[in-house]
Amino acid sequence: MKPTNKTLLIIIIIFSALLYLSFTFHNTLSPDEGYYAWQARQIYENPFGFLDAFGDYDVIVPGVIAVFDVFLPSEFAARLVGVLFGLLGVYLMYLLGKELKNKNLGLISALFLAINPWYWMLACRILLDVPLTVMGMLNVFLLVKFYKTKEIKFLIYSIIAFLGVLFTKSVGILFLTINIFMIIATYYPFKKINKRNLFVSIIVSMIAITIPFLLYFQNIIYFFKRYINFERIQGNYLVINNIYNILFGYIPDQLFLLFYLLTIIFIAFLIYLLIKKNKQRWIYLMLLMWIASVFGFRLFFGGHQIVRYVISGLPAIILLVVIVLYEAYELIKKKYKFKKLKKHIIILENYLILEIENYGIK
Repeated sequence: MKPTNKTLLIIIIIFSALLYLSFTFHNTLSPDEGYYAWQARQIYENPFGFLDAFGDYDVIVPGVIAVFDVFLPSEFAARLVGVLFGLLGVYLMYLLGKELKNKNLGLISALFLAINPWYWMLACRILLDVPLTVMGMLNVFLLVKFYKTKEIKFLIYSIIAFLGVLFTKSVGILFLTINIFMIIATYYPFKKINKRNLFVSIIVSMIAITIPFLLYFQNIIYFFKRYINFERIQGNYLVINNIYNILFGYIPDQLFLLFYLLTIIFIAFLIYLLIKKNKQRWIYLMLLMWIASVFGFRLFFGGHQIVRYVISGLPAIILLVVIVLYEAYELIKKKYKFKKLKKHIIILENYLILEIENYGIK
């Protein structure tokens, strides 16, 4: 019996939980983790005096830990909260993929996020970056619901979620551009066919695609110099040396050139989709705006090579790649008509059987 989407989602979440928990409690808290655990203890002991004493408004994560501190030891509570945020992110990824396309795409996107080495590595730690990513995903999900339903309640929920993003980590202000874009797109749909919409779409796309490559431009030049000289490229798994490391964690040196060539094809097909897929144009623009917001922020404030500082853009990258590949698959299937091809194969097979029988071969 074919498993249902709900069953597959439960399997993905259980697998994620086992993966994250197996790496969670082996090490002592890092200095940053210790600071957040200490903040949680201060909230637990003095909830109303916390802000006045420390002037720190990143209170969502320490506040949640403080609740768990009632029942569990501080260190255990802190790490467990990190894992729970990570699992919530996997579930929200499924919901986003489902809303943007369909359930199958939601499952694929959730799986890719769950096994992404950067994501689960950070989900095993009590840092603010995965919770920021998860709250940002919740904010975007509610914005998508608002766009599709036009119900004001989802706009109110999305505003509340955006406040949650800000109180998770102040750098979450970068999600403001996505909120503005989605509200504008709701009342001024980009699916209308006119030159202005098409021009805006392509400009936004080029900016979003260009920013990450500008950030890692020196690494690209460095790669080609080493590639031409047949020298091995040295990397550090703790930092991002190029845009592809965000998705895959590590890429063998021999595959870099192939990935750059595939990127050119990917960008060309994305532009094709922006031109042809009028009703779905808002999806690509929203995801591109998300990517541009995260990496554009780092373009001005630095830190783009530290994975935790750009992890909030990972869901958008995964969704964009999965959706574009899905559209490519649908286009190829439609163009080459695999069903007709299957019929021709069956006819040919029957013909060969008859010929074999005519010659008396059994």
